[in-house]
Amino acid sequence: AQYFDQLECTTPTQYLPRNLPDVKGFEDYMTRLGVSNDDHIILYDRSASGFFAAGRAWFLLKVD
Repeated sequence: AQYFDQLECTTPTQYLPRNLPDVKGFEDYMTRLGVSNDDHIILYDRSASGFFAAGRAWFLLKVD
């Protein structure tokens, strides 16, 4: 299990505090977590809302 910090690989701006990361930065971050293209990823969320963080992580993994 790894903790995924969705803000680790983004550069926040005044208007977009949770920007999409650039591709290279995201790839580097996932590599540091030990994730490769051959891995199956299961996302779970322990936030108060229960789905926002996992949903955003899923979106970041799917967006090209």
